[in-house]
Amino acid sequence: MVFQDPASSLDGRQHIIDAIGEPLRVHGLATRSDVRAKVGKLLDEVGLPQSALDRYPHEFSGGQRQRIGIARALALGPDLIFADEPVSALDVSVQAQILKLLETLRRERNLAFVFISHDLGVVRYFCQRVVVMYLGRVVESGPVPEIFVDPLHPYTKLLKVSSPEPDPARAVAMSFQEGEPPSPVSPPTGCHFHPRCPLADQHCRSVRPELREVAPGRAVACHKVA
Repeated sequence: MVFQDPASSLDGRQHIIDAIGEPLRVHGLATRSDVRAKVGKLLDEVGLPQSALDRYPHEFSGGQRQRIGIARALALGPDLIFADEPVSALDVSVQAQILKLLETLRRERNLAFVFISHDLGVVRYFCQRVVVMYLGRVVESGPVPEIFVDPLHPYTKLLKVSSPEPDPARAVAMSFQEGEPPSPVSPPTGCHFHPRCPLADQHCRSVRPELREVAPGRAVACHKVA
């Protein structure tokens, strides 16, 4: 697991060698005599110097702390890593560095990622497939290029038009209801998105749409999609 906030996900009282080395010792993958060398190798893989071993988390920048978090996630040699908003707390320039690092690790270690993000630009850059969720339900899934070029579910379309446009001359027309999403504790009946959807009718308000395949590799949960 790679967490969203690299500061709070690390124990401020632990040296970096202990933060990364603890799972190695707990799972019997390193002894006290060789843990330093193994942790040092992990730090080198994420672009940090050996001098980081004996320092504390507060002595590093946000991007460096996230590299430490990535090294900790790699420690046990996983096949799958869950990355929960791993770059949202970082500056844009640092985001690019971390994404390139994750891409390199994915290729060299043959890793799979479940990458959770609200940043569509990051999703488009890093991911091959995307699952769009609204109030805890999957509303659409498919390959990234197809979802971004031709979104099918009204919520996916809302996400797309809500993304900032670099051209100020291009006006964004939104036909969706404004306001905050309903509470996930007490969601609407039927389709959860119906209070904000311009296409909603009584059927949408009363009957929950099932996630169904509408094309090879693409699925959508919407009554209005043929």
